[in-house]
Amino acid sequence: MKFINKKLFILFIFISIFIISCIPEPISCNRDGEVIGIVAVDLDLSENLIRTQESLIGNYISDAILDFINNDSLSINRLKINFNEEQNNDFKIDFAIVNAGSIRHCSSSAMINSGSDFTTGMIEELLPFPSNIYVVKLTGGELLEIFEHSVAKVEETKGQFLQVSKGVRVIYDKSKNPEALNKIGDKDYEIAFKGERVKELYIDNKRVDVAQDYYVATSGYLATGGDQFVTFSLTGETKKLDMNKTYNEVLSSYITANNKIEPKIEGRIVYVSE
Repeated sequence: MKFINKKLFILFIFISIFIISCIPEPISCNRDGEVIGIVAVDLDLSENLIRTQESLIGNYISDAILDFINNDSLSINRLKINFNEEQNNDFKIDFAIVNAGSIRHCSSSAMINSGSDFTTGMIEELLPFPSNIYVVKLTGGELLEIFEHSVAKVEETKGQFLQVSKGVRVIYDKSKNPEALNKIGDKDYEIAFKGERVKELYIDNKRVDVAQDYYVATSGYLATGGDQFVTFSLTGETKKLDMNKTYNEVLSSYITANNKIEPKIEGRIVYVSE
């Protein structure tokens, strides 16, 4: 009996060590480094906020990505060549998205207060998982699938929730049925039910046309199907382009150029109930 108890105790220790090893280490609150901007509004980085609704920091990061691509002639030329848009003199990407799970805060504070200096250390805190920016060509129908996945587990504050750049207005109804996935392998999924929570989706004040093509900037992680974004995983490689710039680099340049960090809530993500 004592031998059995000892074996159970050892097993318990091994299981405990394994569970502890799977818990992500907290991000240290190192906000030192070079000052590159001034924070003009309180920036709430808490998961309950950024994984469920429009947020100031989500708006700011996604706008930085959109601004980088659409105002960089080399990036635009690469995109035009890759996607056969050479004759389109007005070519721009339509919007940018950031999965909320990629935005983090340090272990001791989920707030960057108004009046604070914004330092290079804060870049590493906000975006601790450097990822290259990708541009992906999608139909309007595929965009609807992506936004359904964004809000499918919003009640669980999952990191798949998408923060969006200017130019986007998405209206959700959480009372409707969410998207459902089937697991078909160790890491692969398929969409079993597309979901009914996206009530309306607008790009540049126009309702999304399911047959029209759109260009969206996102991370390499999402572009290859991370966070169980099945639609991205099924998109062919010819419809994706690595921009060879990380979120971190782009955000740092954007803050340095603009200095004052003062995003606003603009009704980009809205909830309604019928």
